[in-house]
Amino acid sequence: MQQTYWRQIDHIIGPATKDQFDRLGQQKTRDRIEEFVLAHSTESTRLLDAGCNTGAEGYRLFQKRFPGTYIGLDSNPKALVYAMVNLNGYPASVTLADVGEIPFADRSFDLVLSKDVIEHAAHYEPIVRELARVSRGYVILSMFIRMHDQPDCIHQEPQGFHHNRYNRGGLYALMQECGFGPPRIIYDSPELRHGQFQDEVLVFRREG
Repeated sequence: MQQTYWRQIDHIIGPATKDQFDRLGQQKTRDRIEEFVLAHSTESTRLLDAGCNTGAEGYRLFQKRFPGTYIGLDSNPKALVYAMVNLNGYPASVTLADVGEIPFADRSFDLVLSKDVIEHAAHYEPIVRELARVSRGYVILSMFIRMHDQPDCIHQEPQGFHHNRYNRGGLYALMQECGFGPPRIIYDSPELRHGQFQDEVLVFRREG
């Protein structure tokens, strides 16, 4: 497993416990994601949350009566300790792994969610290919830095993680190569956050 920034830090990014989840940011973004998941789920649905951190999305979904099974995956073992506590009592489990090397078989999940992950990576292609590989239905890709029509803008912060803005056509072409159709944009925030950050949520559906 890669020694990423997220594994090196000795603290948790964002709210750690379920009693803090009502103070999470990006509420409209999360609402749109959860509305889509709930509308496309049954008791047999398997959802992978790739980059789950402390399990906030899983907990919020179960609070809204998500009927399926939730699997959270993250490379930060400290975050997963909290996720296990937050999701205790629900049909959920967590896995310690890199999002670029997902330890599940092809097409294992009906829904694959990755929120605010690929913007932090040095290269998004291996991550996106893995998300696509394990999905038999949908890939929900949420980014807090909206894509553009310019070449990929790769920016590494001094701490070691990235804040990247990606070329829209390049990402769409990669998903098409992986067997998915053009995306449906289920949320596009109307205003910038912190200068350059603007949430965008894409849903890709497998075609074959």
